[in-house]
Amino acid sequence: MNIMRLKTDEGVGYPLRLDQLVAVQDSLIAAISRLCTDALAAFGDDDHGLLLSGSIEITGSNRDLYTTECVIAWRDKLYYLPDTAMSGGYGPYTAYALVPSTQTSMPLLYKDGNVRDTLITDTMDVVMYNGYGDPLPANSLSISNVHKFSELYLRNIAKTWLNASMLNDWESIIGDPIRYRRNNIGQLELRGSFRLASGGNQTLPIINLPAGYRPSTNRYIMAASKDSATDPTDAPIMIVLSPNGDLGSLSPYDNVSGIYRLCHIIPL
Repeated sequence: MNIMRLKTDEGVGYPLRLDQLVAVQDSLIAAISRLCTDALAAFGDDDHGLLLSGSIEITGSNRDLYTTECVIAWRDKLYYLPDTAMSGGYGPYTAYALVPSTQTSMPLLYKDGNVRDTLITDTMDVVMYNGYGDPLPANSLSISNVHKFSELYLRNIAKTWLNASMLNDWESIIGDPIRYRRNNIGQLELRGSFRLASGGNQTLPIINLPAGYRPSTNRYIMAASKDSATDPTDAPIMIVLSPNGDLGSLSPYDNVSGIYRLCHIIPL
């Protein structure tokens, strides 16, 4: 990629063509967007965007959307997302996509007597859809795949595992307690083994994670059990990690006799 700049040491008044200005503009935009795209390469595809400024927030059980003015780098372009507020129309299944578009502005009067727009901005329009049954709209960026620039910082600090306190009728396995930590890009990591005490209530939470380790919406974890290395693996169960920090709500309820093991990375 060639980043160009104007050669100005020839003095004032030298001829400057429009295509030269366009080349400088395009090279700067390409340099910034390519840098951001490469920073996202760790996610393995081009379906993620980078939030350079502004904020995006999804709140409540209906997943209402609120954004301030944002600049987002995606697929080698920089996009502008204006202030947006939307009430989730599909409840907990509400999902949002960002669809690229363009916007013209700054009309000027030309010498031929015509008024023309002189600026073009690459923008994004928010589209709400049912994330449970509908596919992601074509040629769009899922808003859940927009990452803050700060989430890409890799800090040279030791990642310490914290032991979770077991609740109710759940027991950790000696030598492999349930542990948790945040990794270098802000995701939650869960490790450890547990089982239900004889006669215990399987509907009650297993552990409760403190603030800072809780997701913004429900996260669903699949885990299977074995009583020993030689026993067959039981059918998996689904465990729910809730925004209040509770890990539990097992389903199905009739299959919790074995030892379950956590080895999961969960976005918050």
